[in-house]
Amino acid sequence: MKIIQCLITSLFLSLLLLLSACTSQATDSSSSTTVRLPDSTPSNAINPLCLDRLLSLNSKFSPGKIDLDDCQERFSEYVFTQPSPWQAVYKKNDQVKIKNFEELPDYSRYEIIGQMQNNQVLMSYTANYGGSGTFNHAYLVQGISLDNNNHDSELTQTVAIEGGDRCFGSIEKLSIIAPDQFEVRRKMTASALLGYGLPVKKAARITKGLPDCALCCIGSFTERVTVTGKRELTSVTLYPKQSRSSDSEKERCLNQLTEANRYTVLLNAEEMKELQIKFIAECAK
Repeated sequence: MKIIQCLITSLFLSLLLLLSACTSQATDSSSSTTVRLPDSTPSNAINPLCLDRLLSLNSKFSPGKIDLDDCQERFSEYVFTQPSPWQAVYKKNDQVKIKNFEELPDYSRYEIIGQMQNNQVLMSYTANYGGSGTFNHAYLVQGISLDNNNHDSELTQTVAIEGGDRCFGSIEKLSIIAPDQFEVRRKMTASALLGYGLPVKKAARITKGLPDCALCCIGSFTERVTVTGKRELTSVTLYPKQSRSSDSEKERCLNQLTEANRYTVLLNAEEMKELQIKFIAECAK
């Protein structure tokens, strides 16, 4: 009888040890498969305020450089979000502490479009400095690696395209079409349309009386840009616009030339030049 009791006790203890070992193994297995999500704003992300320092609205958009290490340190207390590894957004209203916001935008955002020749990266940058005007730009930079989502201590701007605000050349689309070329589609006014590529004084004389405001969009135009900064007009899109009694004589004349009062009109570069010649001859007298 004692032998049977001893066997039962031994089996019970063995079972307890086995259960303990399985529980420990399951706990270790659970710990080894735990996934840690990445931070929403990695330490190597570029603060959008630094890109605002790279290009100024009052600059001539010539190539320039910025010390990213110094700039990141300067704006280290200004928080920003990163919706994706290739995007970052700064908002003045998101700042918790009272800071010096002099000459800083109320809103700024950048987005990386992709990599091009010579390790250059195409980016878009948008900023609002207060009020209704939101300005955007497109530019190529060196110093950003898309392979490991990192950047050098210095950022060099090689090509820059001023986008502007709303109908004043606001960028609608920015895309890479070849390793050495990208396309920029921008909104335009009637004044910008007829004055495109002309000397400043001649354009001002010809377009006088045509709409030229942030809400006076007549269509859009697309340019092809090379990594060396060479730009070429490729197409123009004119939106349908019904004639109004308040239209100027030049506006009515332009509508008759393009027939854009009835449907959307698509023009290539040669047709665009022909339109300018006809407008000068028939409407800008």
